[in-house]
Amino acid sequence: FHILKKLMETKIKSTSESADSGGFSFSINKPLIEDKTPTGRGGSSVVFANGKLVLFGGHYFNEGDKFEYLNETWLLDVEKLIWHKISCSGEIPGPRYGHSAQILGSRMFLFGGKGPNSIVYKDVYFLDLVEWVWVPVKAISASPLARFFHAAEVVGRKIVIHGGWDGSEVFNDTWIFNTDSFVWIQPKTTGFGPSARYGHTMTLTADGRLLLFGGMSFAESGMPKYNEDVRQLDTDNMIWTRPRISGHVPTGRYGHTSTLLSDGKIVVFGGWGKSGCQSRDLINDSRAYSLQILDTKTMVWYVPRKLGHKDLKHLYNHSACKASGSTVFFFGGFDGRQALCDFYTLNIE
Repeated sequence: FHILKKLMETKIKSTSESADSGGFSFSINKPLIEDKTPTGRGGSSVVFANGKLVLFGGHYFNEGDKFEYLNETWLLDVEKLIWHKISCSGEIPGPRYGHSAQILGSRMFLFGGKGPNSIVYKDVYFLDLVEWVWVPVKAISASPLARFFHAAEVVGRKIVIHGGWDGSEVFNDTWIFNTDSFVWIQPKTTGFGPSARYGHTMTLTADGRLLLFGGMSFAESGMPKYNEDVRQLDTDNMIWTRPRISGHVPTGRYGHTSTLLSDGKIVVFGGWGKSGCQSRDLINDSRAYSLQILDTKTMVWYVPRKLGHKDLKHLYNHSACKASGSTVFFFGGFDGRQALCDFYTLNIE
């Protein structure tokens, strides 16, 4: 028994040591914010514009063990570390979580999400970030079915969405929204596309590929299936492929975030999967890491080394956005027990 235990410990240790860092390291900082902060929440959205973090929506468990849905707009001045609750005018979107939000110029476009009483949205709004006015967008074409936890990314002046869930059906469709003409189109795609899923991410590379990672679906038995595959969509010819991947591939997960850095690396953080939070410190899986990096040129996965003594709390259904070349902002999310209101900065070196 003692020999077997020793062998298991050695195996776990060697697995840890074999996870190549690629020379990358990271440091985490949790700035002290003393003034009023937003309520802890998951499934919210954040974007970074003009030195400010713009937060919208989300949900959390209230004292009655029921979900409370939010439609507040908050602004964080990242220099002064002060949160401001913005009193927006116009037609404010209904409370929701699992929506998407993208910045184009001085507008933040919002699509979909899930709200109270099991309502699932298919609406589009934009928030004027100068006047702080919410404007409903009346699409002049057929639009995607209502959904939440879809993947979304900006390509030029357009927003591409894929997949999502409406509470019963998991989608595998791709749609493109033109932010100038307010027209939705459903492009014809070919190739080796992804399976239906939700809670995944889609990230645009510098050479025009949309990289899709992770997400959750359901097996025929009804059991959850957590995906760990990467698919890429060529935005010129709309052909899906499954690229050759190497390195320390992340465990299957959903509710993670993927953020592209200026050097072409994608930072994947957090997520929920088999047995819970995908961290080797929290589940019995030595392959699970909270933070990983994908080199989009070589398509190699790495596990960066942590610098300093500050711990990076594992999260899922949090929100993230790039702040600068190698800095990422995180806000909120769930840690497996509760919704959090923490703001973190992550630096990759």
